[in-house]
Amino acid sequence: MEDLTNWYVYAYYDPRNFRMFYVGKGIGKRKFTHLDDKADSKKTRIINKIKSEGIEPIIKVLAKDLTDDQAKLIEKTLIWSNYENLSNDSTGFYKDNFRPENTLHKEIKGFDFQTGIYYVNIGEGDSRDWNDCSTYGFLCAGGDPKWRDPLKRLMKDDIVIAYLKGKGYVGIGIVTSEIQKAIDFKTKEKKLIDFKIDLEQPNIFDNSDDIDLAQYVVGVNWLKIKSKDEAVWRSVKKSEKDKQLFTTQLVVASLLNQPYTLEFLQEKFGIKFNELIE
Repeated sequence: MEDLTNWYVYAYYDPRNFRMFYVGKGIGKRKFTHLDDKADSKKTRIINKIKSEGIEPIIKVLAKDLTDDQAKLIEKTLIWSNYENLSNDSTGFYKDNFRPENTLHKEIKGFDFQTGIYYVNIGEGDSRDWNDCSTYGFLCAGGDPKWRDPLKRLMKDDIVIAYLKGKGYVGIGIVTSEIQKAIDFKTKEKKLIDFKIDLEQPNIFDNSDDIDLAQYVVGVNWLKIKSKDEAVWRSVKKSEKDKQLFTTQLVVASLLNQPYTLEFLQEKFGIKFNELIE
């Protein structure tokens, strides 16, 4: 019977500076085959340069007694973490499971965050109104860092569900742009402030020159909206805790662990959250 755990991962080092320049996986004598490789590649050019100086590359096994899949994963990890310094033509297996190279400065969906489903409290007042949010595609908070900062949790492609205090849930949408000052927000191919005369609450632009007191927004593509009078809610007895809809005074809260509320919202808004996440 074939031994399924005889794979290993090896690396080639340049003896002139002890730098790793190639990573591979194999069984048997695979690690030596590159020494006679005649192909024109970065790897063979380095090997030939080393040989021209009367020395040989250093070849070391880094992990042994592996299955093929284990070897592929270790090989990919080494390539990913050293890619700029290696001569490998291929980036290895499991490409979709690894963060793309040169992206540490970015927030990448699936690596730095997952698609979330968030409750967002509208918090109507002198600077905010649901009619403005639903008409011009945004959610808003501000006037103090404690109200502003929760919006920072919302990332592009997150699902947001708008809640209007005292009434119920009024909208479901997808985040299209992350937090920014209301005065800088663009919608309908214009800046929101260009629609100031039409807003229910034009005070949204007050204190825009003050980082802490300004109003902030995230852009939203509303998939389903309801008017204030159409807000959906279900009142139940306090004893029926498993049937209580989620609500909180927090500006933003995750709904991923609120299956009853999500089921209720799917029914009332005619939306399947699993399809939105996919």
